[in-house]
Amino acid sequence: MDKGCLVPPRWRPGELARAVRRRLWHRLELCFYLRALTTFTPPADARFLRRDCFEDLQYYRRTEVDQLSETAYQQEAQRRRAAGYHLYTRAEGGRLLYYGWMVDRQERSEDPQLGQVFFPPPRSSVIFDCVVHPAVRGQGLYQRALRLMMLDARDIADAAQVCMGAFADNVISRHVMEKLGFHHIGSMVLTRRFGLSRRSAVAVTPEFRTARL
Repeated sequence: MDKGCLVPPRWRPGELARAVRRRLWHRLELCFYLRALTTFTPPADARFLRRDCFEDLQYYRRTEVDQLSETAYQQEAQRRRAAGYHLYTRAEGGRLLYYGWMVDRQERSEDPQLGQVFFPPPRSSVIFDCVVHPAVRGQGLYQRALRLMMLDARDIADAAQVCMGAFADNVISRHVMEKLGFHHIGSMVLTRRFGLSRRSAVAVTPEFRTARL
């Protein structure tokens, strides 16, 4: 994602083999987390992110094979902007170090890949698509960013809680959320065996409500 680098991301060793295996034998689990906003610790440097500065997306670069291309992401960002979603960014030296999105209120969240829809609890803000640039990972930026977004969810959106989702194999993201007081309320699961797919939902708490698309 360095400025001026136009080389597309490459498959890492083993990724091609994993992609082939996923077509034959695969389990995809999307875990949903909830965090009440009655008490939490805001970041000390509360305004270190910019809110709704869409011009920062000029620095967006695809750094992982499963990310959208630059053109596709700009189009998706415009769709989200038109829907009233809020963008949080930190850009320095021509690099987008962090970006993430928040919806003030969301009554349903559809996932076509999993073929299911999740219904957040009433008065929930939803935080999603948060990415930290590879050059600054491991420095606490993700945790600080989430604290700020939670603060805005409480003080600007007047939300009672925040919902987030993370795939089960995204151990780092799940660890950060749990460290911030989020608790796992349930999962949507897609299991594929030799071309046959099975969709299911596993509720951990009563707040978790889903349906088939």
